[in-house]
Amino acid sequence: MADFIVDYHVPIEDITDKWRLGLTAYTLDNHEWELLGQLHDVLKILKDATLYFSRGTLNLAMVIPVMDYINEKFTNYLLMKDTLDPEI
Repeated sequence: MADFIVDYHVPIEDITDKWRLGLTAYTLDNHEWELLGQLHDVLKILKDATLYFSRGTLNLAMVIPVMDYINEKFTNYLLMKDTLDPEI
């Protein structure tokens, strides 16, 4: 769902026409859109791993490298304090 929302940010804003329809209380502000984009990037790793693991029969030799990759990516995200919002 986050994939779709991030990709279609502008059309979603246009379709809901938050000002004319009185939906301003239910829309995301610019900071929330930025957070959603950052969260999307972080969660994409888990989505890709889930799709990879659901493809077929797995063994330990396939799982360990993927888990190491996930750990490495999350560690890199933790070190990106100046780029990522603290809420992420």
